[in-house]
Amino acid sequence: MALVELTQCANGMEAAVLQSALEAEGIQTFVFDAEMSWIGNALQARLMVDEGDLAQARRILAREIR
Repeated sequence: MALVELTQCANGMEAAVLQSALEAEGIQTFVFDAEMSWIGNALQARLMVDEGDLAQARRILAREIR
């Protein structure tokens, strides 16, 4: 499994909402860097998917965000 970044989210909560929508459609996801910070500057949470699921995941997110 080769993971690729699908999108960056402002925080872990936003990533969890998108993760839930994708997993409801059968796409396994992983969140990296949630709740991380460096000297007060929060890093964006990265939502990762398998490379083979990337195109479908993008379509699902586009539909969800509209």
